[in-house]
Parts: sequence; C-alpha cells; structure tokens
Amino acid sequence: MTTASPADFVPTHRVPGTGLATWPDADPGTAPGPRLESGLEVQVLEQRDDGWAQLACSNGWTAWADGRLLVAERRFTPGAGLATFDAPNPQQAPGVRLDPGLEVSVAEHHPDGWALIVCSNGWKTWVDGRLLDRMPPTTVVPAASPAQWATPPSAGAAPGRPPAAAPGPPGQYASAASAAAAARQAAAQIRALPDFYTRWLPLAGAMLVFIGSFLPWFSILGVGISSWDISLFYLLFLNTTAFPHVGLVLLIPTGMIGAYVAAPFIPNFRVARPILFAGAAIPVVIGILYFIRWIQNHAGIGLSIGPFFVLAGGIAAGLAHLRTRPPGARNPWD
Repeated sequence: MTTASPADFVPTHRVPGTGLATWPDADPGTAPGPRLESGLEVQVLEQRDDGWAQLACSNGWTAWADGRLLVAERRFTPGAGLATFDAPNPQQAPGVRLDPGLEVSVAEHHPDGWALIVCSNGWKTWVDGRLLDRMPPTTVVPAASPAQWATPPSAGAAPGRPPAAAPGPPGQYASAASAAAAARQAAAQIRALPDFYTRWLPLAGAMLVFIGSFLPWFSILGVGISSWDISLFYLLFLNTTAFPHVGLVLLIPTGMIGAYVAAPFIPNFRVARPILFAGAAIPVVIGILYFIRWIQNHAGIGLSIGPFFVLAGGIAAGLAHLRTRPPGARNPWD
C-alpha cells in the first residue's frame, strides 16, 4: 500500500453500508488488507474497466478495492460553469462548457486536480475537479457570450475542440489546518480492525482443523482413536498404519490458513490467496474421505467427533475465501 498527500484529498465516493474490503495491489492473488468502515469518504484515484479502483483516504493512505461497490457523491458545476477537456493533457484546448449548477458524479479525481466526471446522460469528460461544489451554486455568473454555454453532448458523441491548460497546483485550495484535521478524522475512521471474512472466519477454521486432529476419529470398543494414530492411506481404503498419519497432514492446512490470517500483521510478508484455497480444500477432502471410509467399513468402527471439526474448519476457510474474492478473479482459487 502507498500513501498520498492528505492536502490533495478530495472525496468523490463513500464506502457502502456493508463496508469495503481493500487490497495492497490490484492483484486477486494477494491477501486482503484492512476493511473500510461504512460511510467513509474516499477519493477514487483510478477506476479500471475490470472493477479495480485505487482509493485514497483523507489521511493519505491508499489501497485497491472493488470500485463497483462504491457510492458516488453528487457534485455540481460552479456558478460560472465549467470547461471540459478531452483528456488530462495540458497541451490541449478546452471543449464545450458545462452549464452552471449541473449535477455530475466523479469517476476519478487525480492528485493534480484533474477529474473525470460523468453527466446524467452518461457522457464522460475531464474537468478541473477542484472547482466542483457539494451544493448547487446560489449565484450564476453571466456569460460574456451565450455561445460559451452548452449542455454536455449526448453519450458517445465526439467532443468539440482539442483540450487546454491543466489545472494549477491543488495546494492553493487546501490549508495546512484542514489537511491536518482531515488526517485526524481519517485516522480515527480507518481502523485496521479484523473483518469477519478476512480474519475471524479463517482463523476459526484453522483452529477447528487443529483441534479436530486431536479429537477422536474412530471409536473401537469404547476407545477413541485420534487422527494422529490413523494412516492417511487408511482413508484411501488400505488397511495399514503406515506414515504419514492424518494428524500430521492436517498441520499443513492449519499452517496455510494461519499464515494467510497473520500476513497483514507481518511487514513485507504476503500470502497468495491460493494458499487459503488449498488450506480450505485439504481438510474438506480428508473429511469426505473419512465419511466414505466410515460408510463402507464393516469392522464395526464407530463414528466420532474429530472429523466433524475438521470438515467444519475447511468449510469455514472456504467460505472466507469465497466471500473475499477480489474483482477480476477468474479462477476458483483466486
């Protein structure tokens, strides 16, 4: 995750009511980071076609998230209207001018002041985003010539003339006091609290798998046998006690899930999401093999609680993996 200057922060969207998961990079293979609280104001620095959006918060902290879930805030063109541009390119001239008080939404707002806005008819254009207002203007500045004012062209129409001067330094629009206040506000709002699906549920899954490995798996003549005394090959329908035992094998998914949960707390340490997928799949497969073996067994071996714990742990980790899939994920393990 990177940081941006708090003085450049211009809120464009709000986090939805369910909160919003974040990632350090636009990579579905990385582990999710902190979850943003409901209603938090953020600035979209970049919105990609595949759904990924780079966000900035008022304290300068940035991350990637599913931009399709964000709630766009309303903005209005100022009383003097607003020039539009084909691209955020200082070498081009301005195009048509938007009417005063026109309601728009902001798709992207760059730190240098450029903003990509969307009009009510779907037309997109670039403007000086620092001139947009939260409320409609109370005073309209008369135009020198009526020909200067125009409503936006219909969606997909070719823009008029070639674009103009880039907006000036945004620092002149922000004071040090307001930047410091915004930083304090965001620091209080953006708390790296563990999210249910990114932390607590997979952690519970790892604990269930670990505990389940020590609980009884079979009951023979009233005596419980744990997975540490059962050969993995026995579950594959071979009557043997050969190494490795199931308990030892279950340490692998326990470690995988635990590493995924711990990764956000360890600097420069990342665990790819396929690790969580594998950590969930192994105990589920072992649990299924156990129940198949138990059903087909004719030696009077009784059913015990251990496999239920292991299977529940695998399902919990799998659910956590499913509910935290980032935008753009193409494979089941992403």
